[in-house]
This record gives sequence, C-alpha cells and structure tokens, in this order.
Amino acid sequence: KKYDEIDSEHFFARDESVENALEILKKNKILIINGDEGSGKSSFINAGILKRIKERFAGKSGREWNICKTRPGIKPIDNLARSLYENGSLQLIEKPKSSDFDYFKERLYKKSGLGLVEIIKDSSIFDKKNLLITIDNTEDLFKYSKLFNAEISDDDDLFINLIYKTVKNRHCSVYFILAIQSKYFSKLNVYGKFSELTTLSQFNLPN
Repeated sequence: KKYDEIDSEHFFARDESVENALEILKKNKILIINGDEGSGKSSFINAGILKRIKERFAGKSGREWNICKTRPGIKPIDNLARSLYENGSLQLIEKPKSSDFDYFKERLYKKSGLGLVEIIKDSSIFDKKNLLITIDNTEDLFKYSKLFNAEISDDDDLFINLIYKTVKNRHCSVYFILAIQSKYFSKLNVYGKFSELTTLSQFNLPN
C-alpha cells in the first residue's frame, strides 16, 4: 500500500527514521532517499516527512513551507517549470499568473544553474517562507538517457546543476528531497560536484 499525506495517522513505526532524515535535510538543504524498488520511498516522504514539515518544522526562512512535487521524466527542466507553475507557490511579484510558466522555463534554461535561485529571489515567498521541492523517481535521469544512447543529456545535466547551485546558495531557503532506487544511486556520482551532496545527504531507507 502507498501512503499519502492524508494517511499519515496510519503510517506507523517510522518516526525515528523520519526524524533522522529531517536532520539531514535541515543541515544540508537536501535529502536523498535511497531504497529498493517498492521499499516505500514515496510513502515515507508523503506520509512521514511532509506531515512533520507541515507541523511547522523550522527552516532557514522560518516555519512556513510551500511544497512542490515533480518528477524528471524525459524532460526534467520542463517538468520542474510546470510543477512550479501548477503548484502556484511562487506567485511572481507584478507578473500575471498566466506568464509564470514561460518565465520559469526561460530562467531555468538560460541561467547556467542559477535560474532557480533567480526565480526564488523574484518570488513573493523570498525570505518569508521555505520552499521544499520533492523529486520522485530520480532514476528517470538514467532510465531515459539510455533510450537515447546517452550517458547524460544536456537537460539532465542542467537539472542536477540547478539543484546543486540552489542548495549551495546561502540566501535561498530552498530544500530538496530526492527519491531514487538503490541500484541507480551510485550513478549520481557521474555529475561531478554533485557527488559532494550525495555523500552528505544520503538516507538509506530500510525495507
């Protein structure tokens, strides 16, 4: 059974694991949940971690959180832009809502890894709320690249670079949770500097 946020009261026996994972997230602004297929990574995030975060867990910009959920798929940058737009948590200052998606997409593609930082600084939540971006099925980055006979696509490389540079930016209270199947976890090391974060932020989810 998969658990969602509404099922949190029935999600038992993971309290200690949730607290340990949250400590990693709080310290590093990124948490990479590594577990076997079917081990309950999505349930752990939705019914465990998100429940605690919404109970006013303290982040860099206080105890208020906006949460955005995405999945890389074949076009990770487009999917991230769409998730930010559909989530509606980054209402841009003095910009009509209908233009947000185009703005997000343009910034994410143009700014060599700093696009998300720019978007956050231009948003109405900057310095007021934390943003948590959860990325499920991170292994998509490796599954789909194989379909096109490529180790890393430009989109995938930019997607990981966006995460890395956003986490490293001291002024942005943006946090990430990545869920990935164990057999793909070591492949994250192909992204160079990002391997620093995988070492610090790994959380092994037992079956």
